[in-house]
Amino acid sequence: IKQALMLLIVCLFHFPAVYALDINGEISTDSRWTTADSPVNITGDVRVERNITLIIDPGVEVVFQSAPDTSQGYSLRIDGTLIARGDQLEPVIFTSADRSIPWGAIIFSDTSIDWDQNTSTGSVVEYCVIEYGGNEANGVAMISTFNAMPLIARNAIRFGISSGISAFVSDDPAVIFSLSGKIQIISNQIYNNATGILFAAEGGVI
Repeated sequence: IKQALMLLIVCLFHFPAVYALDINGEISTDSRWTTADSPVNITGDVRVERNITLIIDPGVEVVFQSAPDTSQGYSLRIDGTLIARGDQLEPVIFTSADRSIPWGAIIFSDTSIDWDQNTSTGSVVEYCVIEYGGNEANGVAMISTFNAMPLIARNAIRFGISSGISAFVSDDPAVIFSLSGKIQIISNQIYNNATGILFAAEGGVI
C-alpha cells in the first residue's frame, strides 16, 4: 500500500510535457492550430510561406523547444499571413519549454500580408501572451517586423531578453517589395523586457 501511495504521489506531481502537434520547417498549405493540437511543439525554425495563412485558435499554447545552439532560439517567420487571435479568457500563448533558454521571435517579413483595417483582414496578433523569447539576431525582439504592418493589439508581451516589439525597414532594397502603410501597436501590456519597443520604421500608431 505504501509503494502504491508513493507511485500515486509521483504521478500526481510529475507530469512530463505531452505535445499534441510537432512543427518545424516550411508551412506550405493553409493551416489551423486548434485546441485539439495544443500544446504545439516547435522543434525547429518555422516559416509560413508566401500566400499561405496560419490561423491559431484561442486557447492554443505554442511551446518553443531549445535549439542545440542556444545562442539563437527557434523562430516563427511569416512570409504569408498569421492570424493569432485569442480572447480575454483564452489567450494564445507563445512560450519557451525552458524559461532559462529563450526562444527566438515571431518575424513578419515584407512579403507578409499587412493588416487592412477597412476589411479586417491580414496579419494580426491579438489577445496573446508572448513570453520568454527574443533570442533572435536580426529582429532583437519577440515580435519583429521588417517593413511589415500587422495589427499587434491587446497582448501581454513579457519576460523577453530583448525588446518586446521591434519595427524596421530593411536597409537592403532587394528585400523590400513594398513601402506599406502604418503598423498598429494598440493597448498592449509590454513589461519586464530588456526594452519595450524598438521602432525605426516609416510610420505607425502606438
